[in-house]
Amino acid sequence: MARKKKEESSSGGCPAWLATYGDMVTLVLTFFVLLYSMSTVDIEKWKGLVMALNGSPDIFTVIDNPTVSLGNTGLQDPPEIPEDVFTDPTDEWKEFIENLVGAAEDINEGADGESMQIINIEPDDLKVIVRYDSDVFFETASDELRPEFYPAIEQLIDDFIMPGVRDDLLQEIEIQGHADIRPFNPIQAGALRDNWGLSGARAAAVLRHFEDNYPAIPLDMLKMAGYGDTRPVEAGVFGEYDDPNREEIWRQNRRVEFVLWKNVEIIEAPSEDGGDTTNT
Repeated sequence: MARKKKEESSSGGCPAWLATYGDMVTLVLTFFVLLYSMSTVDIEKWKGLVMALNGSPDIFTVIDNPTVSLGNTGLQDPPEIPEDVFTDPTDEWKEFIENLVGAAEDINEGADGESMQIINIEPDDLKVIVRYDSDVFFETASDELRPEFYPAIEQLIDDFIMPGVRDDLLQEIEIQGHADIRPFNPIQAGALRDNWGLSGARAAAVLRHFEDNYPAIPLDMLKMAGYGDTRPVEAGVFGEYDDPNREEIWRQNRRVEFVLWKNVEIIEAPSEDGGDTTNT
């Protein structure tokens, strides 16, 4: 008896062409859903995205009308893109610091033997400390600025402070007064009682000189503080009486410092939006 031919088994599922067609239809549908989702864009969210990617919300000009969406109007003619949009904004701060260091070196090289190194620069990512010997501006135990050193203050402002003010690189200018550890003689200095009062009065005297003679510096940028003998130049080195180098240490510790704080709102986080912080 002849054997029956074995029936060929058929595989399950749809034909191959139908699977490809289904994939294509799905992708087309996804594409149109994407277009629909972008037809209405929140202006502020769009600006936030552009600022996060490019560092500036003004890379494109859009119509700020809450009743009009980007999907209906599209992007308007873009303006000229600023040259510094794609540069590192911290380069401005680094260049500012380099200029300060160079100016300080020029001042110190031109100083006479009695003045020695009258200025020092200590920079970091958030601030620059411009340090002057207090003896340059004040007599011992005095809080009155010496008129003969007004040109030094003018040079300080012109070379170290005004460039940062003009370029919006500075957020705050803090004037700090410091003293050495020698006991203060209140009888000799009148109303001042101790090193705290002396250091604060010296900072206040410099601040008042800024206010009276340099109106280009906004008053809300100025701040003052007096630290007495609590913050020596070198941490923990106060120049005790048994220290053979105490005279030099005292000279370094009685000083005026100008702390130039970086304007992080402008330099690191550009914004469309532009308090008296003075304390003692």
